[in-house]
Amino acid sequence: MILVLLKLALWALALIGLYVAVGALWARYYHAELDVDEVHYATTSDGWKVALHRYLPSSREENRRPIVLCHGLGANRHNFDLGRGPSLARYLRERGHDVWVLELRGAGCSSRPRWFNGRRYTWNFDDFIERDIPAALDLVRRKTGIGQVNWVGHSMGGLVMYAFLQEQGHEAIASAVAVSSPGLFRTLGPIRPIHRLLKALLVFPAIHFEVLARGVAPLAGRSRFVLHMSGNNPETLKGLSVRLIMANLATDIPRPLPRQFVDWGESGDIRTADRRRSYRDGFGRVRTPMLFLAGSIDALAPPASVRYAYDRVGSEEKEFREFGRTHGDSVDYGHGDILLGSHAEEEVFPVIEAWLRDH
Repeated sequence: MILVLLKLALWALALIGLYVAVGALWARYYHAELDVDEVHYATTSDGWKVALHRYLPSSREENRRPIVLCHGLGANRHNFDLGRGPSLARYLRERGHDVWVLELRGAGCSSRPRWFNGRRYTWNFDDFIERDIPAALDLVRRKTGIGQVNWVGHSMGGLVMYAFLQEQGHEAIASAVAVSSPGLFRTLGPIRPIHRLLKALLVFPAIHFEVLARGVAPLAGRSRFVLHMSGNNPETLKGLSVRLIMANLATDIPRPLPRQFVDWGESGDIRTADRRRSYRDGFGRVRTPMLFLAGSIDALAPPASVRYAYDRVGSEEKEFREFGRTHGDSVDYGHGDILLGSHAEEEVFPVIEAWLRDH
């Protein structure tokens, strides 16, 4: 019996090793080469390094504020640039903006847990607010000599700004754009299976999305059902784009982070990991000008959930825009294709750039 179990364990290890090796090959094959001008590293108060990838314009209006782009949950810098196709980072650079793409701890080129570096998968949403964002903003303001920045966050990248602006950040953030960033979490309808999957995966110290996604990269984009379930429009996000996303964009996340999101879905509140403070209750304290964008068929951040944040923030200057056919757009937009879909550069990016230019 022991020999049988040992053989099964060895076979399992061999299969896992093979999967990892195949994933590494596909990651190399679909590697997204980015045209970044500079890479900077900000050190947080607890010793982590967060990476900022700078896109410098060939010519820039003097004193125009730098723009910080922040990715969503389980993502990295490729949220804004896949090397090919639509890229919000390159689009803004081409229009004279100084763009800084931030990678939060654990993502991309930022500090990540390794076998022997002493890092552990222990951080949560609150660490982004209290440590990563202040360090990143200090670096950008110091390097540019400009006292305020404009912020653009996708999904969780907008959520962190909802929270950050409640108690701090008003001096550093001139305006913010929240793209597909819900202010209300529900576990009903299309997102219920995703909620259950996250909850099931909490038995592991970390969810290794990076390895899982790379291994299936060649098959990605061939299932309309999977794209619909993940809140995307298969008409605008397909083929090579999806394979590039799977091979480059997915990032491992620690158990405390999805645990916090699961708690939000079950409680209906957006709160700190210790559950002592509600970020949702603090929306009214936000005074910074904000633009809220939503996709009409986004199952992960439905328009109503983004509108919830819009209605409750205390900003005197704020706008809400939903993208979809019923609002005059050529296609309906989902969660990821609102930035990476085939029509994003024509319809979504100009709205973002106009807001940033005005601020």
